[in-house]
Amino acid sequence: MRKVMMETGSVQRRKKREDISRELHKSPMTTTARSYDMKVQG
Repeated sequence: MRKVMMETGSVQRRKKREDISRELHKSPMTTTARSYDMKVQG
């Protein structure tokens, strides 16, 4: 049960990260968005 919860949590976190990067890419500061993407991905 707990494992399933953790898995769904990681999926939600990944989705949120994608949303954030998408919002940043929409902004005119593409270089900032790109560097942020690199930082997030590790």
